[in-house]
Amino acid sequence: MLLILLGTIISAVIISKLLWIIGLHHMVIRFAIVLILAYLCFFILIRLWLYYLTLPYQKGESDKNISDSVGGIINVPDCSSSGGSGPDIVGHGGSSGGGGASGSWDNASDSPSLSVSEGVAGNTGSSGGSSGDILSGLDDSAVIIIALLFILAAIFGSGIYLIYQAPDIFSEAAFQIILAAGLIKKTKQITNPCWEGSVFRHTWVPFAITLVVTIIAAWILMIHCPQATKISEVIRLCILTNG
Repeated sequence: MLLILLGTIISAVIISKLLWIIGLHHMVIRFAIVLILAYLCFFILIRLWLYYLTLPYQKGESDKNISDSVGGIINVPDCSSSGGSGPDIVGHGGSSGGGGASGSWDNASDSPSLSVSEGVAGNTGSSGGSSGDILSGLDDSAVIIIALLFILAAIFGSGIYLIYQAPDIFSEAAFQIILAAGLIKKTKQITNPCWEGSVFRHTWVPFAITLVVTIIAAWILMIHCPQATKISEVIRLCILTNG
């Protein structure tokens, strides 16, 4: 997950640079596009990991060997009937890096993060009227620094959340694509789409929070530092100069 997040961040930096070069200097629009495209890159990187994971099966390992290796521990998921739900593990679960020890992956998608997103969505409208009063008592440099800190907090917070949820995300996606492609369809092609739904269920909340926070912060940066078109210019023109 660390490598995938690093690749996602690098892709976001490259996309932002390319958009800035072609003349998209509006930070709110550019940052929103960058986050959406980086989220797609996140899925592409997971897809590459799944491809790497299934290389032994694509190179000719028999379905019988694959079936023997799981030995009745895993119930093969039927994506067409279960709507993309994760596989059942009826054996003993192991301890995983951030997800903890578990005997079942059935509730891997259950997370209190939904209530967090609802709280953020609910507080956004109520704080809109008072945000101007709060920020009015601060100078431009302080407001800009606060906005930048919110962006960093959203990005790093989402990264920590994804690392914590990595055992659930990867195990569910891997089981679905290997078992469905290797055992159900008995094919060497990765064509099962269920993994995208499981990954999306685990990641849409941190993505939405990061997107909302970044858009609001970028809007604040444009108000208090209108001459800047990127973060480096914000720091150079409106923080270091004022300091």
